[in-house]
Amino acid sequence: MGTKQTAEILNKDLGLPVYYDARLRERGFGSLEGKEWSSFDPDGSLHQKDDRQEYDYRSFGGESVEDVKHRLFASFKDIVQKEGGQPVLIVAHGGVIRLLQHLYGRDVERLIRNGSVHEFNLNI
Repeated sequence: MGTKQTAEILNKDLGLPVYYDARLRERGFGSLEGKEWSSFDPDGSLHQKDDRQEYDYRSFGGESVEDVKHRLFASFKDIVQKEGGQPVLIVAHGGVIRLLQHLYGRDVERLIRNGSVHEFNLNI
């Protein structure tokens, strides 16, 4: 199930405004997008660093941590402004949640379970 479907299910009875923003997508891996990790990371070390958010490189035309952070926080700011500073619920993929855990000094979870709840005070 994707984030759009999850947001629709969560909002079914609430009837709140829903915004779809491509800036909330996972990190882009450039020419490595969609490839199996084993095809370019035979020992798994890069994948482990990625899981723990211990990287800041642009992979073959992809995005760095700073690239992703910039677009995520721009999206968060726009959403919060649209809602007049009220608390908002953002439905996102695991990579986005892991990055936020990293940025906020939390233990980075390797596996983010579908439907799990993670709360961040973004102070935007």
